[in-house]
Amino acid sequence: MTTYQYTQTKFTDSHTAVVDWYYLKSLQPVLMIDTTDLATDAQGAAIIVNGSRHSLMLCNNSRTNIVQFYNVVASTTAALLALTTIQLTINTETAAAINGINLQMDATNTDNTGIQIDCGIDAASPAAITVGTDTGGYIEATFFTADWNLHDAVVIGFRKIETNPAFQTGFGGIAAAASGDPVYTDVAVFGMMATSDKLQTMTDLNNTGTSVVTDTGNLAVDAQNLKLRVSVSSTGAVTYKYSVNNVAPDTSNLAAPSTTAAFTFDTPDIIIPFITVQNTNNNSAIYLKQLSIVKYA
Repeated sequence: MTTYQYTQTKFTDSHTAVVDWYYLKSLQPVLMIDTTDLATDAQGAAIIVNGSRHSLMLCNNSRTNIVQFYNVVASTTAALLALTTIQLTINTETAAAINGINLQMDATNTDNTGIQIDCGIDAASPAAITVGTDTGGYIEATFFTADWNLHDAVVIGFRKIETNPAFQTGFGGIAAAASGDPVYTDVAVFGMMATSDKLQTMTDLNNTGTSVVTDTGNLAVDAQNLKLRVSVSSTGAVTYKYSVNNVAPDTSNLAAPSTTAAFTFDTPDIIIPFITVQNTNNNSAIYLKQLSIVKYA
């Protein structure tokens, strides 16, 4: 089986890597909890409450990446331990290696557990893109799970910044159903959602009250890596790429899905990249192996 030895990603002068993280080049992550959102101050039984927001430090040997996450359902110490431990079954990357950070949260105990990950939720975010002004950028992530049917939704993409509320707790459920109002006013995501391991896109422009869901005709594959990339241009045009059964850092096999629908954010929307994972009540891990968030200079 092909293996891959990690070397630091090289970006040109026209690319700013806001996040450039890969588990095999990483120290153990550090969780920074907003202690006002702890249900108890006893460390051995600490629970972070639903609707709370915290930070995760992802430290490569050569850089520190700070991401933040929104905890959709109250999570126990088991979820917190998973977020701060790099799972390693082998010390080399393969497309079938059960490695990475587990985003399962508290799915073993509770259905519809979810997490939304970003690196800032307002215009001050280093990843925020102003359509029509900035050059654009992309978010790319590699996931692994033994059984995609045990996850309701695993998607990445962009959404317009919002203030009241800054987060929409119902988004994961809408992505899981692949139907309904995405609740974010402007959004474009791509990934596994609904049933049968389908890779689909979901978009909404200007809060129409419903979503446009497109079945790409492609599938996630059990026990194989799934790499997703969503890019946005300077004009707000969104494009998608993916690969299956490829080692996490490698982008050589990224290709456009078989079927997509055109979508463009409006000028001068300010949009941010994010990840949403929604899990079923089952003990099935979903590993994040690699995350890149790039803003073009």
